[in-house]
Amino acid sequence: MTCTFASQRTLFAAPLHHLMLGLLALVIAFAAVGHASATTISQIPGGAAAAASFTLNNVEVVGILDSFSTNNTVVLQDSTGSILDFRIPNATYVPQVGDIINLTANNTPFQDGPELAGSSNTAVSLVSSGNPLNIPVISIPQFNSAVNASGSATQYGEAIVTLKNVHFAAGTSTTLSQNTSYTITDGLNIAILYANKSYSNVGQTPSTTNGLAQLNALGGGGAAALDITGFVSNFFGTAEFFPLSATASVPEPASLSLLGLGAIGFLACKGRTIAKRARRN
Repeated sequence: MTCTFASQRTLFAAPLHHLMLGLLALVIAFAAVGHASATTISQIPGGAAAAASFTLNNVEVVGILDSFSTNNTVVLQDSTGSILDFRIPNATYVPQVGDIINLTANNTPFQDGPELAGSSNTAVSLVSSGNPLNIPVISIPQFNSAVNASGSATQYGEAIVTLKNVHFAAGTSTTLSQNTSYTITDGLNIAILYANKSYSNVGQTPSTTNGLAQLNALGGGGAAALDITGFVSNFFGTAEFFPLSATASVPEPASLSLLGLGAIGFLACKGRTIAKRARRN
């Protein structure tokens, strides 16, 4: 009697065990085919990676490349990196710089860089607004190494950054044009600036406020040292700078101190000269 009961339990347990294994396999297979999640931007792949769905929490809107009546293209940032969210419908979410949001969207790599398809955005929720921005100031070597053929190589890929104290290469036209590549330099290193006409806040014309217009107002290619804030675009593994704003560079405090010391020295010398002249008279 006991043996028969034990056999029945064994026969009953075996099919249940196989059923559970089968269900687990289905869950794993379902997750592997176009379904993924990420808690940080750096986990979203570029290159030829298959499209997948990702959920991001507490990411900040640090830049708006496009502002249209029907959609907006924004740059999202967290502590690990940044990513472009291309053309979010206004019916889904109307962004403001400084918003912190949660969202789920599809990754659709473009020109080897990871990129979220705005039309796929779901479950967008506003966490808070009016938050301060943390726009990194980086060097041209850091800018050039920010991307590669697999996507973002550093946290500055697909990011909004500022390049300080740069100017255009000698001979650059004083009127910059949209959809044209220009060389900018810090005197030692060079980078590519591209006023992409596809983005209203970068290079679309006519405009008096976008990045291209601000650069031209400052003298275009003939401008003196500039501080330029813009988007680090991945063009098949090469970093290109899409300008969003520009101002004339202000000398660093150390430079101002040197100028002040020079002025003091000049006045002191002049004072001594006047004193000598007075004594001679």
